[in-house]
Amino acid sequence: MNTILIPTDFSVNSLRLVNQALENRKEEQTDVLLLYAHQLTDSITDLLFFSKTRTLRALSNPDFDEACSILKNKFEGTLNSIRTDLFMGFTQQAFNRYLESNKVSAIYLPENKSIKMDRLILKFAKRSKVDLIYIELPEINIPFRASPSTQLFRL
Repeated sequence: MNTILIPTDFSVNSLRLVNQALENRKEEQTDVLLLYAHQLTDSITDLLFFSKTRTLRALSNPDFDEACSILKNKFEGTLNSIRTDLFMGFTQQAFNRYLESNKVSAIYLPENKSIKMDRLILKFAKRSKVDLIYIELPEINIPFRASPSTQLFRL
């Protein structure tokens, strides 16, 4: 079983990369880890009351959740799990340990700038020893307030 990491900004557009990555891996059982870089403040109060679950819930939105469900259904035979997580480190070593502890075998990135990616994750991903796989995503024009399925699969 393989775990792939895909940076996300919790937009449905960022899940187009997941869709394409899973299309390319139809023969393999895959776990998808959607990673968002989150920097903690140095406020004692913020640190005392920090909750990863609460932060992930605040970042997520109904369209993103629905699009994840659509992907789970579409790739039911090969997609074992899709989960979101926060990376809160500041160093390359912290990122490398994160990859190692989550058994990440590949990082998927867009070849063009069709999806916004966090610069910190991009920098660390390019310096890591994990395989980087670039995927060309076509530019699309999505109607305002389109459904998640339209946003994911419209070409």
